[in-house]
Amino acid sequence: MNATAVLDIVPESLSFAPNSLSQTPMPRSGLASRETESPDQLFPKAGDEFYGYELVEELGRGGFARVYLAREHRLANRCVVLKIATKSSSEPLRLARLQHTNIVPIQTAFRAGPYQVVQMPFLGRQTLAHVIDYVRASTGFPEIGGEVFTTAAQYSTHRESKIRPTPKAPAVPQELPVEQSDVEVLESHPLRDMMTEMSYPKAVLTIMRRLADGLAHAHTRNILHLDLKPHNILFGEDGQPLLLDFNLSRDRTQTERKRVGGTWPYMSPEAIREYGGLSEEKSDERTDLFALGVIFYQLLTCRLPFPSVALNADNYQTAIDARENFVSDLREHNPEVPHAMESIVLKLLAGKPENRYQTVDELREDLQREEESQPLKFAKERNPVERFAKWRRRNPGLLARIMACGVLLTFAAGAFAFQQVQTNRNQLVAKEQSREFQASLATARFDVCDVQNREIRKEGMAVLTKLLGSYRVAENANWHRDERVQNLTEEDRASLFVHVREAALLLAHGELLEARSQNPAERATALSRAKDWNLLAGNIPCTKSSSTLWEQRKQIATELSDPTLAATAPSEIPASNSVDDLYLAAASYFARDELPKAIEKCVELTLKAPDHYAGHALLGLSYHMSAEPRLALERYQIARSLAHVGTSARYNRAHILSHLGRNDLAESELDQLLALAPQDTRSLTLRGLVRQSRGKHTEAIEDFQTAMKHNGPAVTLHYALAKSYKMLKNETEAERHHALAETTTAKLPEEFVVRGNRWIQKDPTAAVGQYNEALKITADYLPALQNKAIVLADNLGEWDL
Repeated sequence: MNATAVLDIVPESLSFAPNSLSQTPMPRSGLASRETESPDQLFPKAGDEFYGYELVEELGRGGFARVYLAREHRLANRCVVLKIATKSSSEPLRLARLQHTNIVPIQTAFRAGPYQVVQMPFLGRQTLAHVIDYVRASTGFPEIGGEVFTTAAQYSTHRESKIRPTPKAPAVPQELPVEQSDVEVLESHPLRDMMTEMSYPKAVLTIMRRLADGLAHAHTRNILHLDLKPHNILFGEDGQPLLLDFNLSRDRTQTERKRVGGTWPYMSPEAIREYGGLSEEKSDERTDLFALGVIFYQLLTCRLPFPSVALNADNYQTAIDARENFVSDLREHNPEVPHAMESIVLKLLAGKPENRYQTVDELREDLQREEESQPLKFAKERNPVERFAKWRRRNPGLLARIMACGVLLTFAAGAFAFQQVQTNRNQLVAKEQSREFQASLATARFDVCDVQNREIRKEGMAVLTKLLGSYRVAENANWHRDERVQNLTEEDRASLFVHVREAALLLAHGELLEARSQNPAERATALSRAKDWNLLAGNIPCTKSSSTLWEQRKQIATELSDPTLAATAPSEIPASNSVDDLYLAAASYFARDELPKAIEKCVELTLKAPDHYAGHALLGLSYHMSAEPRLALERYQIARSLAHVGTSARYNRAHILSHLGRNDLAESELDQLLALAPQDTRSLTLRGLVRQSRGKHTEAIEDFQTAMKHNGPAVTLHYALAKSYKMLKNETEAERHHALAETTTAKLPEEFVVRGNRWIQKDPTAAVGQYNEALKITADYLPALQNKAIVLADNLGEWDL
């Protein structure tokens, strides 16, 4: 074998050293020029000064490298991690290509004397191996919940640290000073907090979803990790798992591999054969998936799936046979694990690569389906009872209606029995209508707060108007005495009143946003409608008051110059931190472009109600507008998992990914969105543009044409079609669509802006005219305002807007 063979051994007993990041590799090849020195003499020691760093403590070691916690003197003595190796490797070049939430990033790499040094941020000292040890030794496993991961994360944070103030530079703080803000932003760990509310298997599933996301990122960049194990997964304080140590990784685009190996308990059959020279079979991405399966099994059971055997050539075939003939005993060790989750693990641990998941994306889809109570697509589900339970979770109302019909048929014989059944049925119908009201409100909340896309906002307002119309709230002052309301329990009735009031206040909020972009006559009409909705909200018989109701009324009174309306609000408005008030307050701050306050309210809201879709979505949008795309993506990811029918959070996530150049992920997100809403024209248009940027012009044309059939933005679509046809060398169609784009009547602000952008070079004055047309429709349409300012300043030499 031409490559260097490296193998790490992890004992089945899981007795990990507290600061160990990897085990001693065997066999070990010596350094060419320092063969007589012991391994410890090859490396610096804790306390040493090392090329501008102070080595504080050793975090872990391997055969060719040591990992240290260090202070970087050049940057305020900040804490970093240094991996110091005596052998050069291409690991830094591969790490530099990876930028993902679930992969520990590289900050810099350099040569220092005989060493290769890689610098990474210090994100904590606890690996997933420590978490497994903690769960196994410190809890009543398996009768535990996901809160054990929160405890483990906090344990990592509060462990005694060896970091001490350096005597050589006492006046320099350990961290760069942070500018204080007038707004207090609450610390939040959304992933960790979500896991706290989950069962233990569900929390493990959440961790595996993140690991699969990070691994997919590496695989799409042709990098195979090939040494996945709990020691190589950092477990951060916020609950986020991060892949590290790509020392044995391989670039699939390169034919030669300098080092072959892995960690014995996590190696697949083909990896063992490659290491032992038993065949010419090469590791591929399915090898990483096998290791991920071992980790999945280990997290669920706190043990390894295969018996431990000594590492020697005589046992290679024994280890291979154990893997290829594996029979699952997972649920024997942890009966709380669902059968479907066991099926995913079994598919990952299939002895033959062709029987495993073929790509990480296939695994990610099954993990997502399990999270959302959907049937698995690639792994077999063998338990019909569990599949029925999933169906019930997806269709809670349908089963209730079926049961109601059954009760009616059973007791139809007797008059008294019939009456009782009728009463039960009415209660079920009332309960179902109230549930549907709240479910529709959950997604409409966010759409109504869209300050830029008037069409989306109006769609949300239409949904809310329809919801209130279903109870005739605006038409009938005594709507709350209707039997559909009276048949509810007292608790459900109180909840319905709160949601009805919130819907009315959201409609008033939407009308206030409409008034901002209208001419004076239309503005007065919109403000009048806002006043009517606010007054209606004030008449809802809620037991709890709403501070937002009065704040909004004062704003409307100011806009209308109506002192009579203002007098109906109390002089001192009592504070309220109810869920509906927090969201409405956040929406008001967002509409006024007070983003720090909007973020503060959204964080408080999502801590109070972790399943609040609109709260997470609005927080994502606030981060997006604050130029924090990474934080926005995290919140949109949470929001999309909370609303199976909502499209806005998914669309915004795809939009950010496309702007970050992650068009592959953006296209995948849009594929899932369009599976839910196949006629969504803005998603079809965006997917077409993403595919166009990836050179997939035939598929892009299909998306643009489908969007056109469903009344998408014609001007935008004609320009896009012209570009794709031109790239396909179809000049006739390209010219036809360009002519249509130039002559088609624009209707949406977006269309005027797109046309104006095309005219900047040939006629800046005409381009400004297009932006002005967009502003006539929506007076504060941000793209039109920004582009108009740029053209006036750069092309026409004018600054007065």
